[in-house]
Amino acid sequence: MSTDVVAVPPDATLKAIAELLVEHGISGVPVCHDGRVVGIVSESDILWKELRSLPKADRVVVRLVERAYGDAKRTNAVTAMQAMSFPPLTVEPDATVACAARLMIEHGVNRLPVVSDRLLVGIITRADVVRAFRGSDEEIARADDRSLEVAAGAGT
Repeated sequence: MSTDVVAVPPDATLKAIAELLVEHGISGVPVCHDGRVVGIVSESDILWKELRSLPKADRVVVRLVERAYGDAKRTNAVTAMQAMSFPPLTVEPDATVACAARLMIEHGVNRLPVVSDRLLVGIITRADVVRAFRGSDEEIARADDRSLEVAAGAGT
């Protein structure tokens, strides 16, 4: 778990978010209002916006994708609030690494904001989970039972 989290307000523009993602080498950010996570904007949410930049001849593709996935709203989004995935899937700091991994796989997400009393305190990514598997078999077995707070303290 990382405790130095890049987050954005609901009114952040997608252009500003794209710049943050590139600048920090990350693929998504929590959207926060008064410290509470209200959604997530990821690279895939920004990709929807790019569908609108296709030439007119390719608009058929846009309409088919919108119809198939129901995300016409995202192709017209300008702000985090309009593009974000919500409700956000989050975990508490006392969740285990194994629990976080299971949630990521079950829900097809790459990151989980970590919240305490509904306030953002960190984020765990797939890379964080993978780092938990660098040690010996005994360390890996212990990592499955460690809370995210303990794992963060150990550099995971």
